[in-house]
Order: sequence, then C-alpha cells, then structure tokens
Amino acid sequence: MAQGMLKVFHGQEEEQYLGKGEISDNLGDQIQGTLEREIIVDTLLESTRGEARKLLKDKIDWLCEWIRNTDVNSLRKFLKWATGATCFSMNLKVEVGKGGGPLPRAHTCDTMIEISPERNTPPDSEFNDDTKEGFIHYLELAMAESQAFLLR
Repeated sequence: MAQGMLKVFHGQEEEQYLGKGEISDNLGDQIQGTLEREIIVDTLLESTRGEARKLLKDKIDWLCEWIRNTDVNSLRKFLKWATGATCFSMNLKVEVGKGGGPLPRAHTCDTMIEISPERNTPPDSEFNDDTKEGFIHYLELAMAESQAFLLR
C-alpha cells in the first residue's frame, strides 16, 4: 500500500509529504487506522454493554487478553475478519449470538462479533468453548475458515 501511495506523488511534492523521500513504516496505519491494542480493547469494551457484557463476560475478557497478547499478523487477520480492514479505525462491539455452534461470527458491515453465551461443544469434544483455550481455538478457527472462504 505504501508503494501505491508513493506513485501518487511526484518530485518535490513526494519528498515534502514523506520527509526525505522515504516511506514511514506506519504510513498505512496512519491512513487506515491503528494497531494500538489498548485502543482496540477499550473501544470493544466501551461499545459492548448490557446483556452482552453480562452474558459474555468471560469470553469478552479472553478476547481482550488475546488481542493484547497476539502477534501483529494475527491481530491484522482478526481485524480483517471482524471489521473488513487490517487496521482499526472504527467501532467494534460484541453481541450475544443466536446459537449456531461454537464459532464466533463476524459482521463486517456492522463491525460486530457475535458470540454464543452457551456451551456449543459436545462434552467429549477436544475443545470446550466454555474454556479460554477452547474459545481461542474456535476464534482462530473462525478467522481461518473465513480466510479460506475468501480465497475460494
């Protein structure tokens, strides 16, 4: 993206805009949004209220912890899955899901993640979506499945 931005400017205008003709490492972030984890977490917590916050407290806490600790590539994949962009520049909220299994669902138009408050995995399943490890497993699986769908 930064290379594409470079083509927009010519000669001295380019150097004045970019400072010595070099592209800043975070030019894309400055244009599209941020990868500041605390801004993402704070926005998610502020916009998730009422019934969703009560019913999904543990899962929201696990999601926030994952956002704070995951690597940058995984964070970008999460943001792409949840918002449609690889940087954060808008609202993000969590809503109570209406069933549908253990996979969280993302709605990029509404920048919303839908999570079921109920246990959706059989007792003999390797992963239980009522545990932190199981929830994160299903979150990452949902992101991977979504990515695979886009590549088809």
